[in-house]
Amino acid sequence: MLCHQALLKLKRCLVKLDVMQVFVLFYLMIAVGLLTLFAAVTDWEWFFKQRRAQNLIKLMGRSGTRVFYGILGSLFIAMGWLVVTERISLGTIF
Repeated sequence: MLCHQALLKLKRCLVKLDVMQVFVLFYLMIAVGLLTLFAAVTDWEWFFKQRRAQNLIKLMGRSGTRVFYGILGSLFIAMGWLVVTERISLGTIF
């Protein structure tokens, strides 16, 4: 229920933004995905010392956390790229 409310709020915000601002958001999404993927591949110590990463490390171990962040980064890159190249429209996401 809370997730659904957050998605509705995000949809209302995106409707108010013009197209260029939306694309900037998805370019930032690609950049965050690249950072996350690169951190997972190179095992950046500063990245994995963050509190949230430490919780995942306790849950899944260091290797599992790196795999998780690698997949998460890949998904961010893929989603951002699909929207920027207009292969999927924002209407199909929200």
